[in-house]
Amino acid sequence: MGCSRFAAFVSVLLLAPVTGDTLAASQVAARGQLVEVAQDLRLYLDCIGEGAPTVVIEGGAGAWSIHYRRIQDEVAGVARVCAYDRAGLGASDPSSAPRRSSVMADELHRLLHAAGEQGPFLLVGHSLGGYNVRVYQRRYALDVVGLVLLESAHERQWDRLPGVWDAVEAQLPTMRAYAEAVRRGEIGLQDMPPWPEAMSQEVRAEYEAAIVNPVVHETTAAEFANARASAGDVPRVDMGDLPLIVASEISSFEAFRGTGLDIEASNRVWADLQADLATLTSSAVHLLSEAGDHNMASTDPEFAAAAILEGLRIVRRSGGATDVDVPSPREWLHRLPEVSDQPWLAEVLSELEASYRSRDAATFAQLFSTDFEQLDVGRRVRVRGRPAWQEQTERVNAAHEWMERLHHGRKWLGNGMLLVEIEWAGRVRAESLSGSAADYRYSGLGLLEFDDDHRIKRQLLFGDTVTLDADLAGR
Repeated sequence: MGCSRFAAFVSVLLLAPVTGDTLAASQVAARGQLVEVAQDLRLYLDCIGEGAPTVVIEGGAGAWSIHYRRIQDEVAGVARVCAYDRAGLGASDPSSAPRRSSVMADELHRLLHAAGEQGPFLLVGHSLGGYNVRVYQRRYALDVVGLVLLESAHERQWDRLPGVWDAVEAQLPTMRAYAEAVRRGEIGLQDMPPWPEAMSQEVRAEYEAAIVNPVVHETTAAEFANARASAGDVPRVDMGDLPLIVASEISSFEAFRGTGLDIEASNRVWADLQADLATLTSSAVHLLSEAGDHNMASTDPEFAAAAILEGLRIVRRSGGATDVDVPSPREWLHRLPEVSDQPWLAEVLSELEASYRSRDAATFAQLFSTDFEQLDVGRRVRVRGRPAWQEQTERVNAAHEWMERLHHGRKWLGNGMLLVEIEWAGRVRAESLSGSAADYRYSGLGLLEFDDDHRIKRQLLFGDTVTLDADLAGR
């Protein structure tokens, strides 16, 4: 299959075109940096500009930071903007982890924290990136003050547009064979898609140096192969009044004429799917353009940038806050001075994790004082007293097949106070959901106050508890 035909088929997959390959570390653009996020995994991050909230751009399948450079530069005049290369793309190291949204969202979270980017974040997702930012928002809601979805993939698109999924499956062997041909040197720069004229001139050398490396083609094939799994990772929950911009093209499929798809019918289905995304929050704004197609970053970059700027305007107008009038302590975790940990603290947290994992409500409750008080800020739920806490714990335990609570970065603030990042995960029983069992994972912050007996006297939780409520309520 010739290169141009290959590129056309990749485009038809409805996420983003293959337009490049991974760079050697020595070829990283000077303004960005490689950040170590795990053993043997460094991801490339490029952040420019100043002003909150920080915009984070998540690209489509097979696309990386340079494909969004033009948009990034325009928005950087009014805000800090970060673009990055997913594992196996651009300048980032490849990863053996599955290329699905649940994995990629967690990698982005680790990257931003490892790089010291504290947020809050306005997440921008193009195409497949729309899946990733929605997963990120559910898991790390405390970090996110808004979403911008640019021609975003929809979790039901593979059923509503079956011809597109058929094209994905049919082309996967070809995509992998193409990567192998590049690896063997059978295909060179002269055989590759030309440098896209819409891309910033400054990245042309990066593009041409990268495109003859086979890793991006292998990674892109893996992202497409996991597209249905990624769709299953996306939460379908009410996000309240979270600011949301949905930006879509009236002629999304125009670039795919000649590929066998019914363009007009596909555009109508796509319009319905985009309109549905605009129902995810009560504060959604749906913007439409007829100037480009699905590959908005190159065919309609001015519109994409305008959508992000509109998201910034709305978030700033609202103050970027939720309806909770208790301030988030995430900034405290990074900036407040800490005193030395107490020697007993690690043991208490370990016991807390173990009893949570075993779903032993009685043992779990004994780690809290008799007059224990909890305020769950996200839900405005208050629990007073150990008996009430144990009763609630037993109820929640009964709804689960398994549960996990992990404690990550922490700061001992003295006077019995601990600030800790908490990650919760679990599987809700099918009978509790009146349907199939459901996994969840989310994170938040806890401000824990201990008494003289090293029991938890008070616990303030700031985190993504709304989505857990939705799971328990049966969605």
